[in-house]
Amino acid sequence: MPARTDYDALEQLLGYVFADRGLLVSALRHTSWRNEQAAADGVPVDDNERLEFLGDAVLDLVVGHRLMQRYPQLREGELTVTRAQVVSEAGLSEVASALDLGAWLLLGRGEDKSGGRRKPSILADAFEAIVAAVFSTAASMPPRRWRRGCSRSGSRPSSSRALRLQDAAPGGGPGRAQGAAEATTSSTSKGPTTTSGSWSR
Repeated sequence: MPARTDYDALEQLLGYVFADRGLLVSALRHTSWRNEQAAADGVPVDDNERLEFLGDAVLDLVVGHRLMQRYPQLREGELTVTRAQVVSEAGLSEVASALDLGAWLLLGRGEDKSGGRRKPSILADAFEAIVAAVFSTAASMPPRRWRRGCSRSGSRPSSSRALRLQDAAPGGGPGRAQGAAEATTSSTSKGPTTTSGSWSR
């Protein structure tokens, strides 16, 4: 299945207009696509792995900072476990699925035929890469306006909580973030576990 190229529609879903559209496209390039392009053209092209690396770090920082603010009673170990559950393959892939992000992914033919557009690992990696692309184009202002909702402010994380990214870019001109990524989480007896994801526009 050919990848969608109507990036305006994707930006509308993301609630973010990229000043550098090329970074968005790079975030959608899977390694399998890069390998096929390099073999066909003999010209090196980038995939989204470097952006994925950066996006993982940005998410860890943003989520860790918000958890410290939101739950001052949690100890370091509890914060680490909670962050790992929020920024997980399951949670991020569900957010990506809710966006139908797989439809825009640039995949190699074999990966595409094997259902790569629905694979959690590929979707989670692509979402991390997009976070990095937002970070990189937001005039040096990191995505930091995460809002974590819970049943009672300051209480231990409970079920049906939301994590949101919004207004990553400064000002009101091109590149202003207008929407939010929302990953819904729920808890177990030992702490929260990411179970579902959705996108809030």
